[in-house]
Amino acid sequence: AANNVKLPFANTTPELKYNQDTKTYDYYEFGDLSKDGGDGNTVSFKNLFVLSCDFHQYDDNGYLIYNVIKEGGQGFYVTNGKAVPISYSKTSEGGITQYFGADGNPIEINNGKTYITYVPDDSWSKLTIN
Repeated sequence: AANNVKLPFANTTPELKYNQDTKTYDYYEFGDLSKDGGDGNTVSFKNLFVLSCDFHQYDDNGYLIYNVIKEGGQGFYVTNGKAVPISYSKTSEGGITQYFGADGNPIEINNGKTYITYVPDDSWSKLTIN
C-alpha cells in the first residue's frame, strides 16, 4: 500500500498523500497542502517515481550533482494507492529515462501528471511509503 509518501528532504519536508476521491497524490510541504499559484487548485499527481541515486558533493556549501546517468538504478513507481519496486536506466545526458518492473519489462505508466524525484542514496533509508 502507498497512501502516504514522506520524502527525506529536511528543507521542505514534502509528503504526497493519496486522495481516494480523485485517485491522485496531493502534495504537501511543511505539513501544508500545496496550492497552484495561478489557479488555486491543489497540486496533485497521478504517478510518482521515487528513485534512489548516488551523488557527488562539490564543496562544503552543499553544491552537488546527482548521478542519474546509469543502468540498474532502483526505486518505486507509485500510483493508485500502491507502490511497486522498479529499476531505471538512463544512458546519456539527453537520453530518455526508461523504467522497468521486477520482471525486467518496461512498465506501463498511467495517464496523468507525473512527479519524479531522486532521493540521495545516503537518505534512501529515511524514505517512508505506507
